[in-house]
Amino acid sequence: MKDIRIGIVGSGGMAGARAESFGKTEGFQLTAVAARNPETGPALAAAHGLQLEANWQRLVDRDD
Repeated sequence: MKDIRIGIVGSGGMAGARAESFGKTEGFQLTAVAARNPETGPALAAAHGLQLEANWQRLVDRDD
């Protein structure tokens, strides 16, 4: 079975907690984060090796 690919919308505390949780859970693969905050968005993406999208619509429109 393939991993479920996850995109996270937002980059605050809850987004970080979810990224930590999904990153440690078998069967899930974090792929990207959508965030407008110029400080927390890039930091969250870099901390988890994720691609950063500027808005949630681009994240949802991705084919991966």
